[in-house]
Amino acid sequence: MRFQELLDREMERLGRTNAELAAASGLGKSTLSRYRRGEREPRWGSPQLWQLAKGLAALGGGGDAELDALHTALGECLSTGLRLDHATYITRLSSLCRCLNIRSSALARALAYDPSYISRILAGTRRPGDAAGFTAQVAAYAARLAFSPDRRKELQALLNCSPAVLDTREKAMSAIRRWLSEY
Repeated sequence: MRFQELLDREMERLGRTNAELAAASGLGKSTLSRYRRGEREPRWGSPQLWQLAKGLAALGGGGDAELDALHTALGECLSTGLRLDHATYITRLSSLCRCLNIRSSALARALAYDPSYISRILAGTRRPGDAAGFTAQVAAYAARLAFSPDRRKELQALLNCSPAVLDTREKAMSAIRRWLSEY
């Protein structure tokens, strides 16, 4: 189960609103909204993850056992979706954008994200809430752009792959996704 799904399930089980959870946890309503939309996740061990678990436990009337169980369950649902460290991911994402001449505003428009969110991801100050989903969307967009012969050659050089790997959009999308997210 994904983080967003577990949080939604807990909120439905408790019959509570974001405003009530914000008051109980000390987290902002906008932060909680982004968590629930899957645009953002707290990091494992972060104060925000503890605050969220404490707020849910308080709304549910639970004690320390419920708090620990919620914290563990929420933490286990955090999705990096990546097999590389964040710095390498951002370096590769930035390289892909340079290679295909993708501006952050165009990427935001294509992926239906807020441009400032995309800018923060590219700057390395924000992580995608659903990194695997975000990476798949970026790969699909990049594969569409890379289907001209000149761009395909540039992408082939960046990914260090044979022309056959990029001979269809589906193959290109898969190769880009793997390159972005794996060693």
